[in-house]
Amino acid sequence: MNFDSRGPDSRRTVRGAVAIAIAVVAISVLHYLTSLHSVVLHEVLKRLYYVPIVVAAVTWGLSGGMATSMFSTLLYMPHVVFQWHAWPVLEAEQYGEVLMFNVVAIVAGALADRLHAERTLHRDSAAELRDAYARLRAGNDERLRMDRLVTIGRIASGIAHEVRTPLAGLLGSLEILENEFTREHPKAEFVVIAKRQITRLQEVVTEFLEFAQPAPPVVRPVDLRQLVETTARLARITLARRGVSLDAPAADTTVTANVDAEQVQRAMLGIMLADTPSLRDGHISITIANRAAAAQIAVELEGLTSVPAVGDLFEAFPTTACGHGLALATAERLITNQHGAVNAEVIDGGVRYVIDLPLAHASRLASTQLQDHTPEQTC
Repeated sequence: MNFDSRGPDSRRTVRGAVAIAIAVVAISVLHYLTSLHSVVLHEVLKRLYYVPIVVAAVTWGLSGGMATSMFSTLLYMPHVVFQWHAWPVLEAEQYGEVLMFNVVAIVAGALADRLHAERTLHRDSAAELRDAYARLRAGNDERLRMDRLVTIGRIASGIAHEVRTPLAGLLGSLEILENEFTREHPKAEFVVIAKRQITRLQEVVTEFLEFAQPAPPVVRPVDLRQLVETTARLARITLARRGVSLDAPAADTTVTANVDAEQVQRAMLGIMLADTPSLRDGHISITIANRAAAAQIAVELEGLTSVPAVGDLFEAFPTTACGHGLALATAERLITNQHGAVNAEVIDGGVRYVIDLPLAHASRLASTQLQDHTPEQTC
C-alpha cells in the first residue's frame, strides 16, 4: 500500500490508513484485556478483525487488504501463542482464524482490484468517446463551413462575372457624359458621384472574385521584415485619414517564410482595414516572431469602439462595419491556401490576429522586392 503524504487525496489516504491501524490495535487490546473464560466475547472480537481487513481491501485493493491482514496477524498471534496454548482445540481454531484473515484479504482485495480496473477501463472508454465525439463534431462543423464557403464562392463568382461587364459599360458611358459637362455645369457633380459609386461596386466585385476564386499562390522564400515594412507603408495612407496610428517595429532577427508575398500582403491589408471604421483614433501594431514550427505575424488592433464576436470574424458576410463582410474571410482564404493559418483573440479593447506561415530556410531566401501599390480595399 503505497501513498504520498502530499495533496488532498494523499492526506485522505493517510487518514484512512491511520483509522484502519487504530481499529486493528483497539481490537487486539480488547483481546488481551478480555478474560479467557469469556469465550463468546473472544469470538466476537475475532470476527471484528474482518471489518478493517475488508475495508482496506475495498479501498486499496489486494495490497491494502494483505497489509491489514498481516498487521492483524502480527498483533493477534502473541495472544494465541501465549494465552490459548492450554486449550489445544481452541488454539487450533485460532490458527485457522488467522489463516482466514489472509484468505479474506486475498479474495476481497482481488475482487476490489478487478472492480477498480473495470471502473478505470469504463472511465477511459468514456473519455475516449467524448474525445471522439468532440473531434467528430469539430470535423462536421468544419465540413459544413467548407460546404457553405463553396456555395457562397460559386454564387459570388457567378454574380461577380455577370455584374462586372455591365459596370464597365456604365463607367464608360459616364466618362463620355462627363466630357459633355463642364465643371461649372450643375449636373457635373452627379456624374462624378455616379463614377465614384460604380468604381466602388467594381472593387466589391473584385473582392467577390478574390474570395470565390483566389489565384494559386506563387510560393518563394520571403523576408517578412521587408514584407511588413512595405505593407505598413501602404496601410498608413488609409489609416492616417481615419486617425489610426500604425506601429511596425523591425524584428531583431531575419524571419523567412515560404509564401506568396503579394497574397500575404493583401491578407494583412484586409485584416488591418476591415475593422478601421470602428477604430477611430485607435492604434495598430505589427510584430514578427520566429516560432519553432512557423513564422508568425501578429496584428493587434487597439481602441475598437465595438469588439466583434471572434467566432464569426472569418465567416463570409457577417454583420460588420464594411457591410459586404468579405475582407476577413478573403484574408483567411489567402493564408490557408499557402498552408498557413490565421486566428483571432479578443484583447482589452481590441482584437489580436495571429498569422502562422510556413518557415523557409534562411539560405534559400531570395531577394524579393515588393512593389508598392495603393490598397484596393477601403471600407
